[in-house]
Amino acid sequence: MGIRDILVNGPLGFGTAPLGNMFRAIPDHEAAATVDAAWEHGTRFFDTAPMYGAGLAEIRLGRYLAQHDRDDYVLSTKVGRLVLDEVDTDEHDPRCSSSGGPTVSSMTTRKKVH
Repeated sequence: MGIRDILVNGPLGFGTAPLGNMFRAIPDHEAAATVDAAWEHGTRFFDTAPMYGAGLAEIRLGRYLAQHDRDDYVLSTKVGRLVLDEVDTDEHDPRCSSSGGPTVSSMTTRKKVH
């Protein structure tokens, strides 16, 4: 079985960057309703990444998809970037916030242990 046999709507998918508040802040219930509307219209291919809202898009999508069988959808994500509490380097991605929130980096990392 090929990937096109799995995708109900053909090659179109749902890109989740907006679920990570990319264009505007959206509440959780609106994010869930958006994914639900895509699902109800037959979308079964979802694309996400840790960079979308420092992991927020993955969390929101995961909450919704957890109620469905894993074989019922195709999930695409990216690798190479980690969302962590602390980065063990002096080099930081200048696009990341310095407000104390999660840091996104592809450098060597160390998780803070309490």
